[in-house]
Order: sequence, then structure tokens, then C-alpha cells
Amino acid sequence: MADQAKGKGIAPKRASNPADPGQSSRPLLPIRTLLEDKEDSEDYSEIIEVLKQHIKSYKRVIASQSSNIKTLLLSLNTLKASIEDSVSAIKNISSTLASLTNSSNAMATTIGKTSYSPRFDPLSVTIDIDSPLYPPRKEPYLGPAVNLATSNFDHPIDIGSKEGLKDTITSSIVKELSKKAYTIPDDSKLSRESNFKQWIEALSIVLRALGISKFLENPDISNTYSDSNQAVLLMLLRNSLSSSPRAAILWIYIPFKAFKLLVRQYSRPIESKKKDVYNEFYALTFSTYRKGLLAFNAEFNGYLAKLTMAKRDIDPTLILN
Repeated sequence: MADQAKGKGIAPKRASNPADPGQSSRPLLPIRTLLEDKEDSEDYSEIIEVLKQHIKSYKRVIASQSSNIKTLLLSLNTLKASIEDSVSAIKNISSTLASLTNSSNAMATTIGKTSYSPRFDPLSVTIDIDSPLYPPRKEPYLGPAVNLATSNFDHPIDIGSKEGLKDTITSSIVKELSKKAYTIPDDSKLSRESNFKQWIEALSIVLRALGISKFLENPDISNTYSDSNQAVLLMLLRNSLSSSPRAAILWIYIPFKAFKLLVRQYSRPIESKKKDVYNEFYALTFSTYRKGLLAFNAEFNGYLAKLTMAKRDIDPTLILN
């Protein structure tokens, strides 16, 4: 066989050694090329060896791809589990929202029936607190206050009676309300002589609401009030003043003394006021008036009416001029 190989010019076959590093490092020849070179050869051992190498290479590729496929399958399974968990969470949220919606609708329906049902009257529901099911009541002691809303400044109340206790409770409520409700607007608070009358009118409304309007006619009547009611009256007076008049009575703690001081400082005698009106009427002339004819006539007639009501004689010549 060796002689035939030599005669045909074919190199002798070297034994295949899988452990040979030189052989394993050689690149694999394509099978077709190898078959073309061995057409006339009867020795197929090299071809078989090359085929084995190709098979090993294919196995390695297949094993590598199988590992990649397994990793991909694991990733897909993990993603599937995450998606299932998300879907489950969304279903739970939807179920919770549906439950809340149903509860809200049921509550709205109940409130609507309670609010608008003609058969239900909240004021008709009574509780018998004298029933044996309830413990004995202890009446609270609220102190010797007086009901401001029922003109009781002039009439003391026996708080030992049930009527007196009821009026005492009402008095406490009225005092709390008087802090907010019985207030005088800022533009009506006493600030100067010119708005003294406006202040008196606003103060009279508040005192009448409290049932003590007689105070303006006779301030000394406040001496008959209890100490707490005099304090309430003093607070009302101070709250009806601007900063300057309030400073004038800052150290006065008796209501009628504070009121008399304000009247003495900020009110003027009637004759003095009449004189001021007459002087303003006398100084009014159309030649120096800048607001127009209609405004002049209105102001002129206003002064004329005030002087007529004050029974002040006016010279006709002055009116014509």
C-alpha cells in the first residue's frame, strides 16, 4: 500500500492523535475539498478524522446554543411570572375600587334618603334623660351671670331656680355671641367729633339688641348691673372706638364714667353745631363752586333744610344772593 502511495505521489498517512496540539490547532478543512483531494485514494482514515472533528465542533455549537436557549427560557419564565403577578395585583386593585365605589354609592343613597325622606324628622327624635337607664344628672354651676338678651340688667335673677339656671346658660351663650355678632363697623366707630352722631346711632342698635338701650338716656343706670355685666358693657364701649378715643378711656373701668367722658370730649353743644351749619351756608356761593349746578342746588337745599328745622332765621336777601 505504501509502495502504491509512493507510485501515485501520495504522501504516507500520519497516525491521528487527538492529543496532538498541532493537529487540534489546525483549521478544519471543508469536507468537499477533502473528498476532491482523495478521489483516487482508498485510505479514508483522514476523512473520517476530519468528519469527527466537524462533529465535535457541531456538538460544541449545539451545546452552546442549548445553554443560550435554556437561559432564554428561564428569562421568559421569570417574565411570565412577573406579568402574572402584575395582572393579579391589577385585579386586586380593580376589586378594591369596585368595593369602594359600591360603598360610596350605598352611603350616598342612605344620606339622600335620610336627608330628603318626608318620614324622617331629626327634630322629632327625643331622648329621655330622666330615664332610669341614664345616671342622675348633675347641674353645672356657671356662676352668677345674667342673660343679656332678655333685658335682665335691671332685674336680678335667682340662679337657684330652674328658670334662673336656664337664663344663666342662655346668658353665657349670648356673651360668647356678643363678641362676634354685636360689633360696630369700622366706619361707624367713634374717631372724631364729626362722626359722633353716627357712633351714637350704631351703639344704640347694639345696646337695644342686648336689651339695655336705657343706658344712653341714663348712663348712671349701669351702677345697678352686676360686675360681670358692667365688664361686658365696658368691652362693648371700647370695641366701638377707634384708637384715639379708646386711649382716652383706657384707665377707666366704670362704664358710665367712660361714656360721659366720651360725650364730653366728642359731642358739641347744639347751638355750636347750628352756628357751624349757618357759617357753611353763608360761605356757599355758586361762583366758586366747582361741582356743577345740580350738586350746588342739592347742597344748598340741604343746608336750608337743616337751618329751617333748627328754627334759625335766614335773611331772604342772603338766599337770593
